[in-house]
Amino acid sequence: MKYPYLYCDIDGTLADKSVISQENGAALAKYRQVGGKLGLATGRVELITESYAKQLAVDLPCILYNGAAVYDFSRHAFLHTEKVDTADVLAMMELGMGVYPQVSVEICPGGPTVLANPNGVEDEFITREQQPFVYGKAEDCERIIKLMFYGEPQRLKQVEAAILPAFGEKYRILFSQPVYLEVLPKAAGKESALAWISRNLHLPLEQICAMGDFDNDVGMISLAGLGAAPADAPERVKKQADFISDAHDRHAAVRLVEYLMELE
Repeated sequence: MKYPYLYCDIDGTLADKSVISQENGAALAKYRQVGGKLGLATGRVELITESYAKQLAVDLPCILYNGAAVYDFSRHAFLHTEKVDTADVLAMMELGMGVYPQVSVEICPGGPTVLANPNGVEDEFITREQQPFVYGKAEDCERIIKLMFYGEPQRLKQVEAAILPAFGEKYRILFSQPVYLEVLPKAAGKESALAWISRNLHLPLEQICAMGDFDNDVGMISLAGLGAAPADAPERVKKQADFISDAHDRHAAVRLVEYLMELE
């Protein structure tokens, strides 16, 4: 098999409204049956990703927290993490809440998400998916793998404008979805996590296929031996891909797996 390793984003790629279709699941199972190995590459944390990993029977360590962590579900252990400085998180919270007092501030320390703004708007994804969370303070977290702001897209752009001048050089500040502004360690990213996996687990990059649909996937798509995107991804993302599959709500994994098997 030319591409025996496959990494896929979840939301907007494999999943439509957080649900992975039976068609996508069957296609990925077929890929594994012929010798392929599967991993996930997502902004989600390990507690939320675990159900998808079980559903798809992933057999590669997964890229989580938008590349700030590599996690092995077979061992229930982090293999690699990056961190955001707590003092910087407090400063960014102050700036963000200064321009958008109702922004949801979400701290990811490993384990349940910590909601740090008691006046923040309700995160519909946390509610809909019953994601584990606690209310708490940044300074009480032993580590912070990434920081997220959730809210109205136009208001989040104000948050981005407020924190970029002071922290844009030190951290990766990006939108993973229009409603999520994320702050990642400078060394983090799906592409850097994929490079770490390739280097430490001895998976040749030229044998890896990676598919994703948004700006946070571009680096990974470009780095992999074969980069893929769903047909409904933004044009700026599709321009970086070698293969355009069907739209994510039309079972993008099905056409991708068919293509990979045609390359044999």
